[in-house]
Amino acid sequence: MHDLAEGLGLTWNPPDGVCARVLARLFPDAPRDTDPWTTLLWATGRAGLPGRPRLTRWRRPNAPLSQPR
Repeated sequence: MHDLAEGLGLTWNPPDGVCARVLARLFPDAPRDTDPWTTLLWATGRAGLPGRPRLTRWRRPNAPLSQPR
């Protein structure tokens, strides 16, 4: 959705809660004290995050969830 909105010159931001859950599951080492959507874009190498180097690659962890959803 981000790419589509950006291509049309629109701003689109998913809900913070959804982004926070994705970060917790797929990017457990990502910072938690920053905006969740911006952090998710940073974690996937699609945006910069102030004070942190831009990432150029990422890998999905395969560890099982520690607690049921």
